[in-house]
Amino acid sequence: MTAPEKRTMPDDELEQLAQLDARGFLLRPGETAGEFAGRLARIENWNRGFARKLADGGSVEFAPGLFAEERMRIPRAVYGEAEAVTDRWYGFRIDWAPGFYLNERLGFLWGGCAWSDDHTGESLLIVRKAFKTRARWFVYGRTELLAHELCHTAHQTVEHDSPLEEFFAYRTGESRLRRYLGNCFLRDADALIFMAPSLLLLTAQLLAVFGGVNLPIWPFWCLAAAGPGWLLLRNAFWRRRYFRAATALAAAGVTRPDAVLFRMTSREMTEIGGMCPAGVKNWIAGRGDLRFAVIRRRFITEVKE
Repeated sequence: MTAPEKRTMPDDELEQLAQLDARGFLLRPGETAGEFAGRLARIENWNRGFARKLADGGSVEFAPGLFAEERMRIPRAVYGEAEAVTDRWYGFRIDWAPGFYLNERLGFLWGGCAWSDDHTGESLLIVRKAFKTRARWFVYGRTELLAHELCHTAHQTVEHDSPLEEFFAYRTGESRLRRYLGNCFLRDADALIFMAPSLLLLTAQLLAVFGGVNLPIWPFWCLAAAGPGWLLLRNAFWRRRYFRAATALAAAGVTRPDAVLFRMTSREMTEIGGMCPAGVKNWIAGRGDLRFAVIRRRFITEVKE
């Protein structure tokens, strides 16, 4: 594949894009400066309109049955704790996506989520109301949870349906187990892959014990192992690709490989994973995508424009 032709832009404009990148406004693959400006304008317009509605008092419905109130807004000081985590890992601090404590229509174990709509520019975070008065609830820490959702808010623009989406978010967490297993569950169907075979095994056991049905149990044990096994294998596959790419970047002299990989697609990670240091430098220098101009500006001083 031929690398896209490199685009040049005035130094001050590139610096502005770099500053926006540091605030979590990441460029998409192939996105032009004009397209990026249009997307940024949609976000700013939505934020202004949302702030006006909140200022008028009462509740603002941002989704069916879900309401935000000014008195339930997450304070800047709390946000700042999570921003320090995302800055340390991936080099961004989001200060523009409003966040709220919320409990309506949410499950018992629900902790929080990022909510966005690219067409309207809507982007906000919601977390459980319990975090308004405490730093921890159940197995969740407030700072860890907010950092997790801020990672989703920033990274979702880089790659749709990324096989490493949860990996990036969970990597900022405190629990080693969650950091490792978090990326096993990328979609709703993954929970079914994990649970359904086990429930089928339980049903077979109950039929054999209480129903007098003579069923061979070993196939159900195989299915029960196959579901989690597939998720673990997929997780290990993409973790290996990520760390191979991180090692290649570090060998090429990149001091913040995690921040660079956060802004790359999974296909790009795969490409550089097996390269030598000179190959990585040449590959990075040859990227004509405006996104890589910003990456070079912020994180790769060894490769000159």
